[in-house]
Amino acid sequence: MRQQDIRLPGKGPPERDSEPTTAPSIGGRASRKESVAQALSRHMAHWRELEPALRASNPVPKPSWISGFAALIAKSIPPRVVSEAITDFAKGWLEARRAANEPDQPTLPFLPDQ
Repeated sequence: MRQQDIRLPGKGPPERDSEPTTAPSIGGRASRKESVAQALSRHMAHWRELEPALRASNPVPKPSWISGFAALIAKSIPPRVVSEAITDFAKGWLEARRAANEPDQPTLPFLPDQ
C-alpha cells in the first residue's frame, strides 16, 4: 500500500490559507541572476571578514613552559633507566606490603661487638 493511499480519520489534506508564506520559494532562488561562482565569491568574502573576528574572540592559549621543560627532561632520560626505576619501586613496594602483612618475627637480642 502506498503512503498516499493511507487515510487516517480526522487527517485530511492540509487546508490552504490566503496568508503568504515566509519561507523562500524555489522560484525566488532560481530567478536571481547570481551565478554559482558569484555566490561562492560572495560567501568567501564574507568568511574572510568573519574569520579574523572569530580567531580574536577565541585565541589559542600558549603552552606552559613547564610542559616543554618536562618533555625535554623525559626525552633526555634513557628508557632503560626509567624501566629499572619503575621495577625497583614496585619491588620495594611489594616487599614493604609483605612485611606489613607478616606476623611479628622474633628479633634477636642486640649484641655489641666485643
